[in-house]
Amino acid sequence: MMLLAILLACKREPEPVGPLAPEGTRHALARVEFNLWVDYIPMFGATDADCRWLDPAVSDESTPWPPLQAFWVIYEDARDVEVAELSDVYFEGDLVLPGDFEPLEGFEPLGFKYFSGFQAGLLDVEAIRRDPDGRGVEADFGNPVNATVRIEAEPDGEGCATATSYCEEGACDGGFEPLEAIEIDLGAFYLVQDVRFR
Repeated sequence: MMLLAILLACKREPEPVGPLAPEGTRHALARVEFNLWVDYIPMFGATDADCRWLDPAVSDESTPWPPLQAFWVIYEDARDVEVAELSDVYFEGDLVLPGDFEPLEGFEPLGFKYFSGFQAGLLDVEAIRRDPDGRGVEADFGNPVNATVRIEAEPDGEGCATATSYCEEGACDGGFEPLEAIEIDLGAFYLVQDVRFR
């Protein structure tokens, strides 16, 4: 019981770091999947009316790499759920609920969990670069992903069309390929056995 109290005391609440944008649109950019779990990590961003990527207005374990947000969607064990919803991250009225995610393998989404500790090491962002117009962002992921992920937003007449792409470390001169998911295979002691992109 004492350990639980200590862990709860260490859990950091979102800390405001800037004003919420008056409006915006949230975009699902890619997901990180693991062979051991149905639970996965979606990556999000949000754009303003000019299709520029917004910075999160809060700092917590889901926003360590502005303008990206990432967290676990929990399916398998309700005891892993830390938060029932995520709100007011990018813009006024911004809200993420479990019902926003599809059922997987017979499981319904239960809620969300921040990732920290060794888990955060699976998504080690070493650098982030932004295009001068604010519509393109590149994130360099270190070991074990070892790739650059690029997100772009452009007006499409109805809002902002977004695209996510990647290039593996050392191969970026050959251009970027479309990215939907990063698949990470874990073995004993959660050591990374393989990383694939699709």
